[in-house]
Amino acid sequence: MISTIERDWICKNGVFYFPMKELPDWYGIPNIGFVYHGEWSDSEVEYKGKRINCNDIEEVMWENYREDCLEERREDTFDRFYIYMKEHQNEVYEILEEIMNREEN
Repeated sequence: MISTIERDWICKNGVFYFPMKELPDWYGIPNIGFVYHGEWSDSEVEYKGKRINCNDIEEVMWENYREDCLEERREDTFDRFYIYMKEHQNEVYEILEEIMNREEN
């Protein structure tokens, strides 16, 4: 995903370029960029020009995942959670939209 907020600094052949920064897709979900600030700060996602704390989304999705695991009598693991996030990306988009709407009001 290409950031709409942050730029890179690139020097090539003595010329500086400032292209928009390319961010990895969060959990492989398109149009949601992952922004890592180091181990002492919470990571964020970038979506539609806004930055949102990853924990806000992961907490909701983890609870949903755990409920599904209990219903299906499966063990909850982080590896399966990664797959769950990709399979339920519409829910992730809905949570992001809800958070952004709350912040605007």
